[in-house]
Amino acid sequence: MLKAIAMSFPVIPIALVAFGTSFGSLPTASGAVAPGPFGAKSQLLASPVARPVPVAPPAKPTLQLGCADLRRNALRMSAHASNLMNRNTTRTPQGGAYKRREVVCKAVGGAFCNVESVDDTRREYSPGHPDADATGYVAVPAINAGSESAGLNLAATELKMLATQGICGAKGIQDGSMMIVKYDSDFEVMMDTMSFTADGRMSRWSRTTRDGRTQNLSFKEDGTAVGL
Repeated sequence: MLKAIAMSFPVIPIALVAFGTSFGSLPTASGAVAPGPFGAKSQLLASPVARPVPVAPPAKPTLQLGCADLRRNALRMSAHASNLMNRNTTRTPQGGAYKRREVVCKAVGGAFCNVESVDDTRREYSPGHPDADATGYVAVPAINAGSESAGLNLAATELKMLATQGICGAKGIQDGSMMIVKYDSDFEVMMDTMSFTADGRMSRWSRTTRDGRTQNLSFKEDGTAVGL
């Protein structure tokens, strides 16, 4: 996932991956679109007529992580990056402003996730804009760059952790501030390369899919994504 509206933004396709299916990228067109991580505390009260009996604290639940978690975060990175790249896109090949992408999971644990478009554009007065209507208003994507950037960095951090643990055959290779994530052969994405700043924010991201496509993005301090 605003300032003054720009007339046109280049298409930056972001590969979307979910359970063996690549959502791919939308066609390039002048004017705009890229498709493109617990615990409540409680107090045990002793009986008023009996001496308190020491009670061992309950064991913490073990978080079971699997392929669904890895796939979900790969999808989340794609969706957030797409939103950041298109937050000022007012015209798409399908017509109208870019629609914010959101990862929706149909089951607990992250299974059956899909990327859905959310039609929540807002109207901004800009009578000189080529996409303005008869009253001078332009439909602009209702995308908050701060929340999209935070979501992207959270997904990247979780993906880094999952790959380091070897979840679903992934391999995480750390090289200073850079993390290379290599996926198992059943993933549409072959590799993600992420660079992080000293405060843990992702500064660069490169993705390579098994069909040879690559995407390269860098991120400014305000979360703005820039295609490379």
